[in-house]
Amino acid sequence: MSEQFFNRLEDELNSSRDKNLYREVRLFPECRLNLCANDYFQLRLDPRVIAGAKKACETYGTGSGSSPLLSGFLPCHQRLLDQLRKWKHKSY
Repeated sequence: MSEQFFNRLEDELNSSRDKNLYREVRLFPECRLNLCANDYFQLRLDPRVIAGAKKACETYGTGSGSSPLLSGFLPCHQRLLDQLRKWKHKSY
């Protein structure tokens, strides 16, 4: 690519920094409570969750599947729905 292009990119980055718009990844210590993350309870570290995830991977494999209406609905999803309905005292 041309030097002119890289100079333009550098100018844009410097402009973003000057306006305090440049974002950087920051590493936080483990002791902070991060309420904006999907895992603020840190369940990913719970041995029961890890064991359950391993078992699910061994049984169903990995991957995102697809929409439940197409082909992404598995027996484990049905069991979860049944348990949630029972817990919430709901029916179909």
